[in-house]
Amino acid sequence: MTLFPNGPMPWGRCLLIFLVGALSQYDMPLFARMPIGELIAFAAMPFLVLGKPLRYYSSKITGVLLLFLIWIAGIFLSDLVSGVDAVLLLKAFAKPLFCFLWFLFFIGLLSKDYRPLLFYPLGMFIAALQNYYFPQDFTKDYALQGGYVAIAFTLVPVLSAFFIAIATALYKKGHLWAVLSFIILAFILVYYQAPRSAAAIELINATIIFYIWWNQKKSNAPSRLISKRIIIFGCLIFLTSWAVYKIYLYAAVNYWLGEYQYNKYFDQQGTIFGDSPIGLILGGRPQVFAAVLGIMDKPFIGHGSGTGVMMSDYFFDAVSIVDTDVEILNMMIRNGGGVAGHSILFEGWLENGILAGIALCMIAVIILKEFLHLVVNDSRLVPFLIPMATSFFWAFLFSPFGVTTRFFIGLFLALSIIRTTHQTQSQSLRFT
Repeated sequence: MTLFPNGPMPWGRCLLIFLVGALSQYDMPLFARMPIGELIAFAAMPFLVLGKPLRYYSSKITGVLLLFLIWIAGIFLSDLVSGVDAVLLLKAFAKPLFCFLWFLFFIGLLSKDYRPLLFYPLGMFIAALQNYYFPQDFTKDYALQGGYVAIAFTLVPVLSAFFIAIATALYKKGHLWAVLSFIILAFILVYYQAPRSAAAIELINATIIFYIWWNQKKSNAPSRLISKRIIIFGCLIFLTSWAVYKIYLYAAVNYWLGEYQYNKYFDQQGTIFGDSPIGLILGGRPQVFAAVLGIMDKPFIGHGSGTGVMMSDYFFDAVSIVDTDVEILNMMIRNGGGVAGHSILFEGWLENGILAGIALCMIAVIILKEFLHLVVNDSRLVPFLIPMATSFFWAFLFSPFGVTTRFFIGLFLALSIIRTTHQTQSQSLRFT
């Protein structure tokens, strides 16, 4: 069986996923950020999943539902003990609920044919252009801050969406076109003084796709060689990451990256970890270390939903221990205090306790398995899915839970369930 059949293109579903992407930046004024594209997906979900898809994947869907119920139980227990505001509780419940609705949407959309998903990057580019030229309040708040923060929320989405769309369109003609696209994207991000992590992730994406290209001739190798391939892949990613880190140090110190990155390097290398990778990361993200301090105080129940933004004590404790970047400290003081979190995992665990942390880790493991399956087996969706996966893994440790996180989690869980269901039923499933 193939999920890229040669039959007629399902243009209705292609149009649906394109609109979902193209309207992903138009937010509705509800209790939480909810783009119009998300509302369209949720409205279409019952028509897609009810019937044969729901029956066919019912046992696997039940397992995913139990995973989200563990997360919800953590939210309920933490908020019951902490007595948080009902609005904060509602926003917290929206995270697992919306992830599950996205999961059901993609189960219905992709259960027989993955081709509609190829149209999402084009929609994503349209949305990024709208976000750049007609930003809504969420983007305006960051754009007004100026500097790399404004670039991260305005220009970076446009550039990333454009090159992902180009790489997806050209991937079938040649994998190296996608490699070249991500390398060019990384250099453009460096030129425009975008966040360092964005450029580094694009170089890692290029390395991953290069490995897939190099490995594709061995796709029919016995399964006992798969673990060897994964080990080689892991070593390659480690070496690439180390090379990017060393190049950054040399370029920043020698002023090749401009005054901003020069000053940023010297501010952040002053932490107790020096200019090591962890030092540069925590120097710019003391909120993560603050979350760890908060977790150590209440590791089981958590502090309650939405409380991370009110934890100035843990933030300033983290600052005093790590001796962080002055710019980050000044920005937090201007905003009225410190924040603990800035991490999908640590913020979830901090606020909603160990049950939420366990659920998030289980979700990350499922996404990791699907990511490795893509690396070993290749797919026409690689230029779209690999950047999504690497962005998720970075955010899992070092960026907050956002609207796109709900989309990522739902999509990858659906891809995993569809693939493993077919494998369980001894069907040969091809993704190319």
